[in-house]
This record gives sequence, structure tokens and C-alpha cells, in this order.
Amino acid sequence: MCVGLLLVPFVYFAFPRLFFTKSMERPCWIVAGLIAFAGLLAVLHNGLFPGPCFPLFLFCPLFALFVLRIGCYLFRKRYRRNPVIPEVRATSYYDEWDKDRVFLFLYLMIIVLGPTSIFFYMYPSFAVAAR
Repeated sequence: MCVGLLLVPFVYFAFPRLFFTKSMERPCWIVAGLIAFAGLLAVLHNGLFPGPCFPLFLFCPLFALFVLRIGCYLFRKRYRRNPVIPEVRATSYYDEWDKDRVFLFLYLMIIVLGPTSIFFYMYPSFAVAAR
């Protein structure tokens, strides 16, 4: 479940320039599409059943890449630069990376809370059992 949910954010934190080069845009979409296709095959192979369907989390890399592209487009349009991963320092409360921190926080919240809230909405009995 976590592999599908957090694959794109982990790769973004490790290799942020990978997502800003034009030559790597298409391979990123192809890999995310192949992962989603594997999830679709897993769902079709097991059949549609009323219980929790964890292979659907393999669609999350496509969703995460889509949200990242839209977020980066809006960030570039507003601030005329790509978002960066800010350094972690003890004295970095008010520096030039405040906007980047807000961007990363919103991106992670949308990526994690979006699919999990849909999952818990569709399967309320699983949410009660998880407590």
C-alpha cells in the first residue's frame, strides 16, 4: 500500500531535478502508468469484491505525478522558478524557502490524505477495524 501511495514523493525528495527535465517527463509518466496497469490487472485478476481493494493504491503514483505537475506549474507561474527542497537548519525559520515549505507540505497532504480518505470513505468497516 505504501509503495503505491508514497513512491512519487520519495523519488521527488531524493531526485527533485528528475521531475523538472523535459527528457525525463515521459519516462516518469510511463513508469507511473505501468504501475497503475499492474494495479488494474491485479484488481481484474482477483475480481471486484466488496472488501478493501489494496491493489487500487497502485493508481496513486499517477495521481501523485498529476498533482505534482499541476503544483509545479502553479508554483512556476506565481514565483517564476521551480520549487526546491529546503535545507533543514536550526535557524531556518524565516528565510527565502518559506514558499517551498508550504508547497511541499500541501503536496504531501494532498497525496496522502486524498487517497486514504477515499479508501476509508468507501470501506467504513475497515476504518473501524483499524482503530
